[in-house]
Amino acid sequence: MAEKKDYNPGNPDEGAGVAMLERMNHAHQYLRELAFPLIPWREGMRILDVGCGGGETIHQMLGKSEGSVIDGVDYAKTSLKISSKVNAHELGKRVFLHRADVAKLPFDDDVFDLVTAMETTYFWPDILAAFSEIRRVLKKGGLFAIILEAVTPGIHDDWSIPGVDIRIRSADEIRELLVKAGFSSVSVHRGEEDSAVILAIEAEE
Repeated sequence: MAEKKDYNPGNPDEGAGVAMLERMNHAHQYLRELAFPLIPWREGMRILDVGCGGGETIHQMLGKSEGSVIDGVDYAKTSLKISSKVNAHELGKRVFLHRADVAKLPFDDDVFDLVTAMETTYFWPDILAAFSEIRRVLKKGGLFAIILEAVTPGIHDDWSIPGVDIRIRSADEIRELLVKAGFSSVSVHRGEEDSAVILAIEAEE
């Protein structure tokens, strides 16, 4: 008999969310190691991590850009609680966390140099609206990095959780949606197993 999964990765407020977030903070390390070398880090970046989860990605990005300011967005209260704990040393200084919907971000236009999305796009009900909103808050020439451990639909049956809507899209489908949302350049970088980093650039005017 398959083990019952007492958590909802799309909404950690339900079930054993705290344990799941703490586990994912460690389990996603290989994805950060795939993605971070592809990002052109520099000092003083404005960064947004959408679907910030347990906060470990924010924690590690602080060391990649000296003097950076990082906003994290998640709609799950439990995610924000754990992320606040992980980043307590910089909370309110270089790290600012917000409860919000990725399709309705609480930021002005042209704010961020970099937006990251770690293992979160599977749960977005309107992914095209979310991509358009992320493009809105990116500066011209800014980078959007989508980091995923699954980009092949139909081979991840073990991900299925009753009552949880998880949609795995192919890298090609994500690329097409990013282009439709208005990004000028999209590249796909494959990692081990089924992982991928998809980079999209907001065009310079």
